[in-house]
Amino acid sequence: MGNSNKRSHLLLLYKNIIEKLPLIDEKGEKKELVNTFICPICLKPFDFSDYDNITIEHVPPEKLGGRPLLLTCKDCNNVCGSNLDVHLINGIRNSYSLHNFTSKAHKATLHVDDMSINAYATLRNDSELHFCIDEKKNNPHTISSIKEGLGTINFDRISANISISEQKSNSGRAAIAILKSAYLLAFCHLGYKYILHSNLNLIRKQILFPEENIFNGKYILSNERYIPVNLSDGIYLITLNGSNLYGVILSFKAKGEDFTHRSLVALPHPEDKDGSVYVEKMKENEKSIPIISIKARLSVKNTTHM
Repeated sequence: MGNSNKRSHLLLLYKNIIEKLPLIDEKGEKKELVNTFICPICLKPFDFSDYDNITIEHVPPEKLGGRPLLLTCKDCNNVCGSNLDVHLINGIRNSYSLHNFTSKAHKATLHVDDMSINAYATLRNDSELHFCIDEKKNNPHTISSIKEGLGTINFDRISANISISEQKSNSGRAAIAILKSAYLLAFCHLGYKYILHSNLNLIRKQILFPEENIFNGKYILSNERYIPVNLSDGIYLITLNGSNLYGVILSFKAKGEDFTHRSLVALPHPEDKDGSVYVEKMKENEKSIPIISIKARLSVKNTTHM
């Protein structure tokens, strides 16, 4: 299905769903939403005919194996892509480079006395670090001095900086991108009836204002090392230090690479009306190792039940 047909299909689903939502205005009266799309991230309304402002959203990001599962407004799609997703994509690629350190050469700078030499470093036999000096990327005078002084160089005076992470990535922004993907996957499975709870206001604020770093990334409870392989991506009922939360398991895999990163992300439980339990558990998570128990997988619903 092409993007245009996919968007039209999703728009029809949203239209039927939103018109049935029991939304209440500030006067306590039911709001009628006809031909209105609500962005699940910013919750702003848009007319369904406003195609320019309604876009397909991939969960997780398309470059990390995501599928076109839902719609968001153009601003949220673009801003989150440039402010958040790019850091996650680069971070996953950097993790792949680190995971496969022995299979490729990495940029390195050798420092000998007051000289700096550009080189490439490769790990051989899991223990031998091999440097290859690229004469084309060094000052000819430096290369000449190195060649003349090879026999007199004291290797105790050599230091090296190796660049494994070649893609710029902010770990805080990458963590919020993971939170965004978890929030949107929860929306795909649980619909508006879940995300319109006020206890998710702080989650949306964190996604829309990443510079505030409200939770310091503590909503990521675990990574691929500690998530049981028999648990597939989806939404689960979990307990964190004895309190009920929702847990979202996600997989991220950059195209063309065989390294998959998995995360378990905590989201508020609907019974946590004001989100205070969630906030308390995130603060606890900053101070001690969390005790996590995955209780059950929630029933999976497709987008027709949003």
